[in-house]
Parts: sequence; structure tokens; C-alpha cells
Amino acid sequence: MTSIGYEIVSSPLLQCPLCSNPFWKQDAKEVDIPQPEPQEKKGRLASILATLTGKKKKEEKKPVETNWLGVPNDVAHAVNSQVPTIGDWLTILNGSKGLSPERESIVRQKIWQKGNDHLRTRPDGTPCRKTPLFSNDFSEQNLLALLDLHKNNLIDSPTEKAEILRQLGRFDEALQVLETIKEEGLNRIATRIWELATKHDGSLQSLS
Repeated sequence: MTSIGYEIVSSPLLQCPLCSNPFWKQDAKEVDIPQPEPQEKKGRLASILATLTGKKKKEEKKPVETNWLGVPNDVAHAVNSQVPTIGDWLTILNGSKGLSPERESIVRQKIWQKGNDHLRTRPDGTPCRKTPLFSNDFSEQNLLALLDLHKNNLIDSPTEKAEILRQLGRFDEALQVLETIKEEGLNRIATRIWELATKHDGSLQSLS
């Protein structure tokens, strides 16, 4: 549990349900972790009887209940954190001073992903988004900034670097990056990027 409620979102960035401001989950202070109800200990004879009568299996299937006794009221009634919006990611990018390379890369990767939603389709064939979320110039600048993090050795992911170069249409550079990966490190994604870059295909493609 964080100081802003229960941790129910896997995103490293969360939105405060009270003030709606984004915050990093890693920065949230852990205030309490409610413990499960203690299980009643049984003697050897009682355990054998429970096994013979089938009660043991039924008890094993019972959900573990949380012990709320002794938990502060404000913690027990903490409000769930919310999933951050794309606006939250942009706020963190533009409003945070001294954003670490690791966090900047996380934010720019999210912007990269969301910026391509109009090119993705749902299982029924309809686009995930009808119109682009960002302008072409903004999306390109975001990719170039992410590429700079790679060039300055602040991120170590040759596969991602090659994919950025491919989507920017810099196919020869993408192939050069992939050539630095040892053969045993060429996974299915890297191999797919190689195939697309060889064909000078910079379009959004499924790499998995």
C-alpha cells in the first residue's frame, strides 16, 4: 500500500485520486501493509480428522481474510490510485526538473506507444484511435530525444535503438546497430527489425 492508496496499477506512474496530480510509484511512501488473519493452529489428531472428513481441503480453499484490526482509519479507507492519462505523462515530461534518464526514457516510450495508437487495430479490425494523438513533428522529436539517450549511453537497449532508427527511416543505421548484437542475442524481435530495415520498411509493424 502506498501513501496514496492501494497499489492496483502496474504502471510506474500513477495519478493521485485526491488531487489528480501524477506521481512516481517508486516515490510513494509505504505506510502500512495489512496482514492476513492468523490461521488457527490445530493439533495432530484434529489435523488427521480434518483430512479424513474432507474439511481440510475446504479450509484450504477459503480466501485469506485481511486483518483490519489495528489498521489506522485513514489507511483502511485509502482511495485507489488511478491509471495515468497521456496528459499526466506529458506533465511529468515537461514539468519535472532533473528527470533521470531512466524515467525520461519511460515517459518517452509511453508517448511513442500512445502516439502510434491510430496505426494499431483492435481484434475486430477497427483502429484503436481514429486520428493521431500528436503531430508528426512532435512524435519525431520525441523519438529523436529518445535516440539521444541511447547515443549518450544512458540507455542500453540496442534492439530499441534499432527500432527507433527504423521508424525514423534510417535503415542503414538500424542495421549497423543490430550488427553489434551477438548472434546468440538476436531474438525474434531483433530479427524482425532486421528484416524490415533490409526492406526499407519504416511502418508500424508487429514485432512479436
